[in-house]
Amino acid sequence: MDTKRHSTTGAVSSSAGFTLVELLVVIAIIGILVALLLPAIQAAREAARRASCQSNLKQVCLATLNFESSKKYLPPSKWIELKGTTVIANSTMTYLLPYVEEQAIADKWDWSKTWSYPGTLNPATPNDNFHLKDIPVKAFRCATAPQERAGLNTTTGLVEENAAAIDYRVCDAFATATGNALAEQIAANKVKARPNAKNGYYSMLYNVANETTYKSEYAKLKNTTDGTSQTMMWFETGGTPLRYVNGQQVQTTGSAGETSGGDTWANYANWYVVHNRCGDSFFNCNNNEEIYSFHSGGAFYGFGDGAVHFISTDIDPDVFVSLFTRDGNDVVNNFQL
Repeated sequence: MDTKRHSTTGAVSSSAGFTLVELLVVIAIIGILVALLLPAIQAAREAARRASCQSNLKQVCLATLNFESSKKYLPPSKWIELKGTTVIANSTMTYLLPYVEEQAIADKWDWSKTWSYPGTLNPATPNDNFHLKDIPVKAFRCATAPQERAGLNTTTGLVEENAAAIDYRVCDAFATATGNALAEQIAANKVKARPNAKNGYYSMLYNVANETTYKSEYAKLKNTTDGTSQTMMWFETGGTPLRYVNGQQVQTTGSAGETSGGDTWANYANWYVVHNRCGDSFFNCNNNEEIYSFHSGGAFYGFGDGAVHFISTDIDPDVFVSLFTRDGNDVVNNFQL
C-alpha cells in the first residue's frame, strides 16, 4: 500500500510585508524612544564619572592624612631647598605616592635631584625623575574632566599627550593685592576681612617655601586652628595643562593655551592661589591657576578631616572664604556641608 501522504490543499500562501508608511512610523517611534532615553543614559554615565572623581579625591585626602600620621607633619604644597649648589624642588603629590598604591614609582624617585632632572630623555636612565614624572597615576585624575590632554611641547614643537596630567591640586591661598578677587569682594562688603596673624588667607596644606633663600618649612595640623572639618585641603583644577574658560578650551597653541603646572603630578609649579572670580564665585571661572571643575554647578573639595564635599558655585562668598581658611577664626557652624 502506498503510504505517502499527498497535500490536498490548493491554496496559495502569501507573506505580508511592511508598507513604507508603517516602516517610517516604526523608525519615528524608535527615534522618539532614543531621544527620551539618551539624556537618562548620559546622566547615568556622568553620575558614574562624578562618583569616580569623588572617590579618587577621597583617596588623595586619606593619603594626605596617612602621610601626616606617619611623619607628624603635612605634605608640603611645594618644597624647594638648596643642597650644595643644587636647587631641588618637588610637588605635594610626589610625597603621596606610597599612600596611593604607587610604591613602585616612589622607590625609584631620586629625592637628591629636582622633579624634572635631568631635563632630557635618556634611554640609558629610564628610572630617573624625568622619566618617572610622566607615568600616569589614576588616583590623581577626575573622570569628568577631559581625558585627552594633548598639547604643544614648546621645546620640541611636537604635539604630545600629557598622560600624567592631574585634576587635583593644592590652592595655597587667596591673593590679597588690590584688584584681585578677594580684595574686590571685601570692598563690596560681600566678604568680611579676616586675615590671620601673618596677614594671609591660607588653606590647610599651605607651607612656607622661599624661592630666594631656598628655605622651606612643613605645615602641621596645629596650624589649622579653625578645625580640620571646617578647612579645605584639596581642590579640583580640572583639564590642566590645557586652558579652559567656562567649560570651553582656549583655542591657542603653545604656552598661551596651557596652564602653569598640572602637566604632571611631579611639577613643583602645581600649587597656586586664587586671583579671579566670575560674579560672586571664586571658582569654575577658568582653570589657569584657579579652582575649576567640569561638574555642573559646583566642584568637589577635600577637607582636612578626609571628607569630600560638593560645593555649589552659588555659595555665599563669605562662607566660602571661611571654609577655605585654616586660621581665620571663622568657623561656620551653621553651614550644611
